[in-house]
Amino acid sequence: RAVLVARYLLLIVVAGLVLFPVYAAVMVAQKPFGELGDLGVLIPDRLDAGSVSDAVTDAGMGRYLVTSFVVWTAITLGQVVTSVLAAYALAFVDFAGRRAAVTFLAVSLLVPVEVTVVVNFDTVQRLGGIDTYWALIVPFLAFPLGTFLLRQAFRYIPRDLRDAARVDGYRH
Repeated sequence: RAVLVARYLLLIVVAGLVLFPVYAAVMVAQKPFGELGDLGVLIPDRLDAGSVSDAVTDAGMGRYLVTSFVVWTAITLGQVVTSVLAAYALAFVDFAGRRAAVTFLAVSLLVPVEVTVVVNFDTVQRLGGIDTYWALIVPFLAFPLGTFLLRQAFRYIPRDLRDAARVDGYRH
């Protein structure tokens, strides 16, 4: 019983440490612009959401949030589609060079994303895509990690299940 209480106390302390930066950010956002330099007071005298509404309306933050949502949604959907299709092909379809493709996929996981930044920028610039949404989206539509993880998951689908689907008349 004492061990359980100690565990919960430890979890509460760790949760407090993890959530403290979120609390501090919310409290600083409640301060007027003139008091932002005073970081020592994390319990404000009054709550004022005026700074947040000013950031959304006056500073154009609403447009930035919409842009982020559009780009995030397009990249997520694109990565899901490309990863599922590529992983399915690498897991179930027999074709020449499949082993080489899987090896290339595994090796590409070792390449940091930062290495491709200059090449992606050069490609987007040559295609005339600077300051467009597609310049933010297209370079990230295919990502090797999602393909690799889905391929590994697809490999655990029992062969009997695929054979039963084939007997029922289903193809790839």
